[in-house]
Parts: sequence; structure tokens; C-alpha cells
Amino acid sequence: RGLGDVYKRQNLARTASKPARLARLISMEKRTVETAAKRMESTERVLAMFRDERFSWEKTNCIRLAREQALAMGHDVPEVPKFKTIKGAKLALKKQGADNVAELLDQHFERWPSPAFARMGDLCVLKGEQGDGLEAVGVYDGSGNLFGWHDDKPEGLAVIKQAEADVLAAWRL
Repeated sequence: RGLGDVYKRQNLARTASKPARLARLISMEKRTVETAAKRMESTERVLAMFRDERFSWEKTNCIRLAREQALAMGHDVPEVPKFKTIKGAKLALKKQGADNVAELLDQHFERWPSPAFARMGDLCVLKGEQGDGLEAVGVYDGSGNLFGWHDDKPEGLAVIKQAEADVLAAWRL
């Protein structure tokens, strides 16, 4: 057997696998659409849980929102430690081996190279509003907006419009 025979076999294998490659691409495209629909559905369920809940260090805060979103997207994440104050939240972070919220998210999820890569349902971090040194976590809507708590809407989860420019980091869920 010469190199010509090897080339013919490789070329035949390439030719024979074109339909298989095409079928695989079509399958991937269908999965992407299904995945996008599932991401939207899962995200909507999580947002509905928190939509009318006031921010509370004890019960409804951004790290609990992030955990519920991660669970809805199929991640296995630990329980959020109990805390009632900002001081308790910072202590809980330290016990988890993190100096800030971004480091905690890095322990569990893949960080996007740039927040611009974020898709619907991914987690994003903004600088916290209260000057307390903690970042705020929000759920990305895929259109430049985040869902999270904001001082402008204290009665529940807010849509933070055009927040994309202020996002410090994003994590793939």
C-alpha cells in the first residue's frame, strides 16, 4: 500500500461522513434552540419566585437568587449559609474561602472571558449600591438588562435596564 491508497481512504472517509456531519450540525442547531427555550423557561420560573419579594439579608438576596438560578439550569450547588446581616454575609463568604461574591461564583461556575458573552439566564455581577464592599448578583436577560434588587424598586425584583455596561463579570450557567 502506498500513500495514494491512504489518501483515497481518508478522502472516502471524509466524503462518507459529510451527511453524518450535516446531521450532527442540524442536531446541534435544534439543541441550541431547545436549550434557549429551556433557559428562558427556567429563568422565568426563578424570576417568578423572587419577583414580588423585598430584598432581605436573611431570606431573599442576590446570592439566593443566584443559587436558585443555578439549580434551575442544572447545576449542583451547595446550600447558602444562613445569615441575617451584611456582616453575616461577609463572614459566610470568608467561611467559603472567598473574599468577595465574584470569587465565590468562580468556585462553582465558569467565568465568561468577557461579560459580552453572557446569555439569557447567566449570572452577572455589578458593583453593589450600598457601598458595603459586596457586589450585587443579577440574572442576565440576553438583551443587556439584569434582574436583581435595586433601590428604585424596593418592593421586589427589578429589571435593571441597560446594565450591560456596568457588569463587572459574568458566569456561564
